[in-house]
Amino acid sequence: MEKVIFIDRDGVINVDLMGYVEKPADFRFEEGAVEALKKLHEAGYKIIVISNQAGVGDGVFSSDACWDVHKHMLALLAKESVDIFSAHYCLHGKTAGCKCRKPEIGLFKEAEKRIEFDRKKTYFIGDKATDIQAGKTYGIKTAFVRTGHGREDEKLLKGDLVPELRANNLLSAVNLIFDRYHSGPSKRKPRKPKAPRKKKPRVIKPMQNEPLKRDQKTQPERKSRLKKEASKPFEPFWKKKRQRS
Repeated sequence: MEKVIFIDRDGVINVDLMGYVEKPADFRFEEGAVEALKKLHEAGYKIIVISNQAGVGDGVFSSDACWDVHKHMLALLAKESVDIFSAHYCLHGKTAGCKCRKPEIGLFKEAEKRIEFDRKKTYFIGDKATDIQAGKTYGIKTAFVRTGHGREDEKLLKGDLVPELRANNLLSAVNLIFDRYHSGPSKRKPRKPKAPRKKKPRVIKPMQNEPLKRDQKTQPERKSRLKKEASKPFEPFWKKKRQRS
């Protein structure tokens, strides 16, 4: 099985103009997006773009214009040695009631025909609540970014629409995915294990016997002196005085 990651386009990979990206000149990458895609590619991921382009079905721009923008994106990424495995666009209008416009999962089912992958280890990164809904309906993990419609739609992420991850942009989301599942190079450097502290052996100094002073006597010497004094006959003190005189 291949490592696969699904990514929405407008508002995640490129700047969402809050309208439509109708021509190549309107296309601009979100900050850090190229670095994120390059990181995914180098880690062996198959990148699949899943995007609603209702402007075609609603008559705002043509399908050819849509694919011109797509080709322009591929050309820019090719300069950075990044490959997009496949891209799937819903070109129906907003009210067409099709089965491919997100939050429907028709685009995902179309994508899975070309590649085998484990849904439990696969993410869909998007900036709308409908992206999170589509990913959960399809049975894959979801990551929500605050670019594009993200800051506005984040308040809708409640109950069953709570994503596994939230990040400020595509690069942050990719770093979080790598850190959580260790499936690619992480931006964070691993901490070096601290060397255990060596305890200094406790040195007990031997007690030194100081030499006795002249007026100091050991206990046995005291006892022998007392015995000698006790064996002497008693002599009154006045006799001692006479002898001295």
